[in-house]
Amino acid sequence: MRDRLLGELDSAPERARMIGDTTHDRQRALAAGMERVAIGHGAHDASELLQYGPLACVGDCDELWRWLTEHA
Repeated sequence: MRDRLLGELDSAPERARMIGDTTHDRQRALAAGMERVAIGHGAHDASELLQYGPLACVGDCDELWRWLTEHA
């Protein structure tokens, strides 16, 4: 799925960002060669997600949208 989506967007993994709410998402992002933005209102809390060094850890979808528009 990831490769198909990157192909449709004509984007390389190193230019994409994975958004996730679990430590498992970080593992998938690393395997894919992608940076990660954590969202701390899901399966794992922000303090746990921050241990894995995401580009950012946002609290909700509004904050995620603001981060994405500022860092795109």
